[in-house]
Amino acid sequence: MNEREQRELDELLMNSSKGENIQQITELIEAGANINAVTTVQKETPLHIAVRYVHKEVAELLLNKGANVNAVERRKWTPLHTAVKSGKVEVAELLLDRGANVNAVDNIDMTPLHFAVKYVQEELVKLLLEKGASVNAVDKKGRTPLSIVATGCYQGYCDKPMLVRTIIVYAVLHSGITMKPECIVNNSELSEFWDLCKNEVSGRLSNSTISLYQFLRENDKNKLAGYLFDQNYDVKRYLEEKQYEKDFPIYANIITGQLHKAMKRKDLLYRSDIVMNHSVDLKDFPQEVKSKITNCLTNEELRNVIRAPFSIPSRNLDNPSAEQLQAAAQAHN
Repeated sequence: MNEREQRELDELLMNSSKGENIQQITELIEAGANINAVTTVQKETPLHIAVRYVHKEVAELLLNKGANVNAVERRKWTPLHTAVKSGKVEVAELLLDRGANVNAVDNIDMTPLHFAVKYVQEELVKLLLEKGASVNAVDKKGRTPLSIVATGCYQGYCDKPMLVRTIIVYAVLHSGITMKPECIVNNSELSEFWDLCKNEVSGRLSNSTISLYQFLRENDKNKLAGYLFDQNYDVKRYLEEKQYEKDFPIYANIITGQLHKAMKRKDLLYRSDIVMNHSVDLKDFPQEVKSKITNCLTNEELRNVIRAPFSIPSRNLDNPSAEQLQAAAQAHN
């Protein structure tokens, strides 16, 4: 294929990315179109274009075929910047799940969180913060996401009250800020809310030694699941009975999200134990060794273990037998 033919093929792919013809896009890629080709002026890739036109299935196809999730166009916007500008949460989620840099900066050092705040995309603000977006990121005009949203909050009036409170909640939890930013100090209502957040974060779960900060900041999935095992009975009951909703009203929704992660991990560990304890290949392994193996696996890898053909022939893992459940229970004791 000569240079002219390649360019024509690439242009067809970029034009097709504006639509939703999956078969046509697949055929163009298989014919040799460059998955990361760029437009002449804007320097957008097919992924940028698919995201801009909010075609999630096309974006997913391009990613599956090797599109660069962090490619930058003329303004150094990544596809995630474009998704946030478009206001589509599901597309942003896809990009983040595929490795998009949540703190990527454009040509004026604005991150996707700056964009979400600027365009008042509250659900995207929450998503980005949950994925680790920095509230301290400073653009070339000296603005942070927090200062942008707080600029309209003076003299007792705030034009984006829910948005600024959402950022404060995550700023207190994740940013490591020890002193209130000036944009918060200057507003008594926001300053008071900041103090309430600080007080909740420093509280403890039930009568345990585990702080709310420790639980919400825990990234180790095994430790997170461990809070729900019987040896942590008080914390387990406190979380499962949702007693935290009364004690931590500001952070209750975030606690619930973290609890769901813990429950999912615990369930996968539990079911993989059933599989490994009944596997012909692994039944003679010491339980300690099997536990170390499962603890090193990701959630998706645990799902693969559970689905593995060698596991438990002709048994339904979604509805384990009493024998399987008993074996798993013994393994956890």
